[in-house]
Amino acid sequence: MSEHPMTTTATAASARPDIRQRPTLLMLRWSVLPTLTVAPVIALVTWAMTDLVTGASVLVGAVLSILVFALGVVAVRGLLSGPGAGAMAGAFAVLFAQLGLTLGAFLLVDRASPLETVVVGVSFVLVGIVFQGGLAVGALRARITLTTAGVEDGSVRRDVDEDAEVSEE
Repeated sequence: MSEHPMTTTATAASARPDIRQRPTLLMLRWSVLPTLTVAPVIALVTWAMTDLVTGASVLVGAVLSILVFALGVVAVRGLLSGPGAGAMAGAFAVLFAQLGLTLGAFLLVDRASPLETVVVGVSFVLVGIVFQGGLAVGALRARITLTTAGVEDGSVRRDVDEDAEVSEE
C-alpha cells in the first residue's frame, strides 16, 4: 500500500536545509540582489544625463563587477574546505585571477568597443562596493548564535578543563 504524498511526515519546507546552513548562498543573495538593483538604475540615470554609449558603459562595468566578484566568492568558498595554508594560497590565486580577468575585460573594452573605459571602471568600482557591502551583511547574517543551551544538561561536550581557574575581571 502506498502512502499519499500529502500525508508524508517530511514536508518540502522541512526537507529544505535552513539558509543559514548555506552561508555562501546567503552571502551571494545579500550581495547580488542589491547590485542587480543598483546597476540598471545607475545605467538609466547615466543614459538620461549623457548618452546611450555612456549608459551602456555603466551597464558593462556593472555586469563585469558582479561576475568577477560572484565568481571569486564561489571559488574562495570551494577553497575554504581544504587545509589552511592551501586555502590561503588558493585565495591569493583567486585574487590574481580576478585581477587578470578584470584587466583582460578592460583591455577588450578599450580596444574593441566604442564604450568608455573610464566609465566602465568607475561603474565597476561603485557596483563592487555595493557587492562587498552586501557580502559583509550576508556573512554577518549567516553567523550562528552560540548559546549555553545544552551545556548544562550535558548534551554538548565542553572542551574546558574543569579544574582550571577562571578569573572574573
